[in-house]
Amino acid sequence: MPLLFENPKSTFIHIPKNAGNSFESWVIENKIKYKNEFNHYTLQQSKQIWQDLGIVFSFVRNPFSRTVSIFHYLGQNAERKIKEKKSINLIDDLKTVKLYKKGFDYWLNCLFDTSSEFNEKNEVMSFNGESSWPRRAPQGFWFNWEKIDYVIKIEKLNHDMGILKDIFKLKKCTLIPIINTSDHNEYKTYYNNQNKKIIRSMFEYDLNNFNYDF
Repeated sequence: MPLLFENPKSTFIHIPKNAGNSFESWVIENKIKYKNEFNHYTLQQSKQIWQDLGIVFSFVRNPFSRTVSIFHYLGQNAERKIKEKKSINLIDDLKTVKLYKKGFDYWLNCLFDTSSEFNEKNEVMSFNGESSWPRRAPQGFWFNWEKIDYVIKIEKLNHDMGILKDIFKLKKCTLIPIINTSDHNEYKTYYNNQNKKIIRSMFEYDLNNFNYDF
């Protein structure tokens, strides 16, 4: 769900579960005009849609924390849709809940194992002829491994509001709200030595390029 801004020309690349909905809410609150696309498009896909992206920026997140957030969001969202009878694909939601109830370790191993019957195979994306599951892809995938103008860590989001104020030439602005969250414990409680290795293997690019660690 990239956002394109005309004044000044700039583009926000929305990486899943990285405060993109919170940012869009902030944009609306500050009356900043924008266009958007429904899907989570990469930098290259956004260029194909809009050609001139202007200033390009995005939010990144600690892979250890982000993966726990994805696990709980998918499971809890599927549970909610079933309970409220809002499932568009009930079979997929039931599979997601079944997998969720097996716990984080089991889910993470399914995510890591490309031969597993993981429920998100229908979300495969193709980039330069190479397929990737969005939940498995390092955050660098969304930039096509290129450098962009600004990479803002969501752990320091409100501390770095000056970057957004400069991009949009705002004299003052509110802090970015926190929305679309899932309910879970502190991320470190979900890890042992084995599943730490999985995260380091899957998200080596993010850990090295964005200076994250456990």
